[in-house]
Formats: sequence, C-alpha cells, structure tokens
Amino acid sequence: MESPKHSKKLSRHEKFALFSELFRGLSSAYGTYDPASGKYRQVKEPVTEDVIFNHLAEIRPYGFYLLKGDKTRVGVIDVDEDDLQLVQQLYSRSRHYELTPLIEVSKSKGYHLWFVFKGEVLSWKVRAILRLLLEDVGHQEVEIFPKQDEVTPGTYGNFINAPLFGKAVRSGKTVFLDPENNFQQFKDPWELLQSLALHTESQLNDLINLNGLSPRENGNTSPHKHPSPNGYPLPACIRKLLASGTRFNQRIAAFRLAVNLKRIGLPEDLVNTLLLDWRLKNQPNKDKRIITIREIDSQVRCAYQKPYTGIGCEEGVISQYCESSCQIKEKSS
Repeated sequence: MESPKHSKKLSRHEKFALFSELFRGLSSAYGTYDPASGKYRQVKEPVTEDVIFNHLAEIRPYGFYLLKGDKTRVGVIDVDEDDLQLVQQLYSRSRHYELTPLIEVSKSKGYHLWFVFKGEVLSWKVRAILRLLLEDVGHQEVEIFPKQDEVTPGTYGNFINAPLFGKAVRSGKTVFLDPENNFQQFKDPWELLQSLALHTESQLNDLINLNGLSPRENGNTSPHKHPSPNGYPLPACIRKLLASGTRFNQRIAAFRLAVNLKRIGLPEDLVNTLLLDWRLKNQPNKDKRIITIREIDSQVRCAYQKPYTGIGCEEGVISQYCESSCQIKEKSS
C-alpha cells in the first residue's frame, strides 16, 4: 500500500459520504455498544449522517451489518491477539494475490484487516478468499466477517464495529497502520481513505478460479476441495508449490504446475504469466540457477500440447507438500 501523498480537506458531508461508502452494509439498522460496560445492542433506525458523526465524535459507537441477503461490500479478518507478525504475514499473502487490505488496530486487542469492494459482491466469494489467506499462513482458526454466506429476510447476521471511533482513536485504537512505514499509525486517516483503491468482484473471480474454490452446500466455504470451472480442484500440494517456489526439480515443478493449472481451466498465456512470477520465488540448492524464462515457456507449451492430467504425486517436488487428508491424490496418473 502506497502512503497517500495528497488529499483535499473534506467537508462534514464529504466525510460522511466517504466513510459510509467504505464502511456500510444494511442502511435500516446498525449496532452499537456502551463503552463503559461493553454491552452491545442493536438499533433499528436508519444509518444517517448523525449516526456516523456521533461515532467519529465519540458520542456513540457505530457498527454495521455486513450482509444484505447474500452480498457484502466488505470482508474482514479479525486477528483477536496482539500478533503483529501474523498481521504482517497476512498482509504479505494479500499482496501476493494483488489485494490491499486496510490494517486497523482493534478497539480492545488485536487487529482488523479490511478488504473493501467496489459495489456489492457475493459473500461466499469474499469468505473463500479470506479463508484461503488464513490457510496459506496456517491460521485457519482466525475469525472472519461476514460470518455467513447469506442471511434470510428478517435476520441480520453479525455486525462489526467501524474504525475511527473518536474516544478510542486518542488512545491509539481503531486507527489505521501503514505497512510500508513499519506499521506506524497513519497521521491523517482521511488521506488514506481518499486514496484507497477498492477491490472488484473480477479480482475475486480470478482468485477463485485459480485456486478451485466454491461454496459448500451448507452455506460455509471450503477452499481447495471443490470443483473449479472444469470440474477439478486445485490440490493443496500444487497451491503450496505455486505459493512457495522450490529448491529442486524446477523444470518438473513448472511442468506439473502448468498441467494442474490447465486442469482448472486457465488459458496457456495466463499460466505462462503466473509461472514467470513463480520462478522468482525459487531458491535452487547449491550452485543451481533459477529456471529461465525460455524454460518456463517450453514447459508450459509442453503441458498444453498433449492431454496430460496427472497431478504429479509421484514426483518428489510435489510429494513434499502432500497432505494425508488429500482426497484426490489417488486419481493422479
């Protein structure tokens, strides 16, 4: 995330428009809490300009219900511990997927990573990607919002407290951190919010297709074990190899990555581009060199010339990432 360099001074109405554009869900109800007792309650009233400014001016906290049916504008990873190292890992993985979350210091302890979207997107897609990030860093137990893929008419789901609650801000809480400046606090959050680039559903779709994600029938989302557009999942071993690179057998690894990415329906030119990025993650053993661009081209072309379908379970560069719970490894050929 680039630190914002310039912004205009916002009027009250402009601040309301910006804040409610980024941190909103249902407009007919919101949540709040008593800062003294910590007791939460629901307010079945419209979210007005006064509601937002009472929050910013520390009169009454504002929290919003993220879900409108099966759609949301925001996804949040709630790191409920003062673990900045985990936040750094999650931010790094987010950037790997070309996502840029806002990082907020929670009002009590821990951090929130906010993923804000341009318009409403399907909740299961947001939840799938947040779970993917958590699985990548080995912390699947961390809570995410929305907590459901959808809510039925007349129900609300869970609300989440909005950032920048006046009283908390003075004590360094509910403020945003700058990951490009040693996670120091942004001095002017309105500059940051004005410069924020919103994510799109198209980005989600690309990541979902690449990683073979889809919703479960019971409404929860399970990464990596559901069909991709061509009916195949992307195995966990392949995801890990793609994310981490390798120290050996780079050409075999490139070929198997290409085959598996072809299996989930990605075109040859996109796979080639992905593997050009992947090659830079490799750290070959001893005096070996990194696989060349020409070698990547050759392996990808070979994978697409014939109807190869094998995952590559028998290859050491693949089996090093094998999981005992894998349900598809027996199908490799």
